[in-house]
Amino acid sequence: MKISFLVWVIGNVALSGVLSVGSRAQAVSEKPSSLEGTVTNQLTGVPIGLADVRLTKQDAPTFNETAVTDVDGHFHFNNLSQGYYSLSTARSEFLSSQSVAVSVGAEPTASRLRLAPLGVIAGTVFAEDGDALSGATVTAMRAAVVKRR
Repeated sequence: MKISFLVWVIGNVALSGVLSVGSRAQAVSEKPSSLEGTVTNQLTGVPIGLADVRLTKQDAPTFNETAVTDVDGHFHFNNLSQGYYSLSTARSEFLSSQSVAVSVGAEPTASRLRLAPLGVIAGTVFAEDGDALSGATVTAMRAAVVKRR
């Protein structure tokens, strides 16, 4: 009886030691990190001020933060948990950017986003007989080129 009681006490002490180590490991919080960067004109490299920058976390669809670039095109997000994010930017007079995957770790992360300026299409639409068509609209679309191997 004394031996089985001693085994029971040793087993419970060992088990409580494992549980307390496990709780301490969970109590350690990861250090929040930051993400900063610049938005520039894709053609000229000039910084773009007042651009909207959107950050979403890939494994948390409800996480959505926005920032606006300063006059030098800089943006900054603080207190981010480590993980994978999607970053995109938009501004009038520019095509909206496609999302860029960003990994935020323990150290601050930097990113550079580029926007392509919108083009201008001007002119007159003519019918086959050479007369101008009033009220005609022209829509420009971007076509994706698929390379075949």
